[in-house]
Amino acid sequence: MKITIETIGDNISVNIKAPEGTSRADVSATMSLALASTVASVIPADAPSAARMKAASSLADMIATAVKQNFLEVVTGKAGKAAVFTDKEAAFLSKLMGL
Repeated sequence: MKITIETIGDNISVNIKAPEGTSRADVSATMSLALASTVASVIPADAPSAARMKAASSLADMIATAVKQNFLEVVTGKAGKAAVFTDKEAAFLSKLMGL
């Protein structure tokens, strides 16, 4: 699976290329793990285990709050427009935009 996220003007474009039969749940799980991995990378690997867990728990709470807020803004239209393109649409738009 390949997920490309980019900002185009004021909009966010998410292009997903995945094998046929890939579920939205699989895409969501992949994006969630990518977010978790990115955020977790800021916690020093050599920090004591208790400190790592405390930092991880605090970061997880902040991320959960931010994701919920973002979700609500997308659902209510307050976040502006977001576009998700999969497979053929993504390939066509990539070719069209010279990406």
